[in-house]
Amino acid sequence: MATSSPKAERRERLSSSPPRRVGAGGHVRVASNPRGLGVQQAGRGDRRTGQARDRMMEQKLREINGGRTLLMNAGAFFCVVAMLGIANLICRFVLHTDVVFLMPWLLAATGLFFFLPALMLWLMTGKPSGS
Repeated sequence: MATSSPKAERRERLSSSPPRRVGAGGHVRVASNPRGLGVQQAGRGDRRTGQARDRMMEQKLREINGGRTLLMNAGAFFCVVAMLGIANLICRFVLHTDVVFLMPWLLAATGLFFFLPALMLWLMTGKPSGS
């Protein structure tokens, strides 16, 4: 019974492992996938069906909307508009800076942030809160 050295065992283990390639950043990538992890099944590729894309879009819109109803969005919009008005007054009378030219853009962005995801969820699900 012959005992093998640790170097011989390591050499044997490395020779039986899949071939490796070194990437541009010095990272070692395994050339083959012995367990089949991450392999696309049944030749589908990475294309998604229209329904899967719609579900993903609906899920992302729900995340953006944060579970707020239309009334909650309107209240939050009103609060942000009030804060923008106070900020405009502070800029005008305390800092002596005119930022009136920014207000239409900020109001439009605020309105889009609060009402566009809710409107899209309403159109997709038929319910105002998207639930």
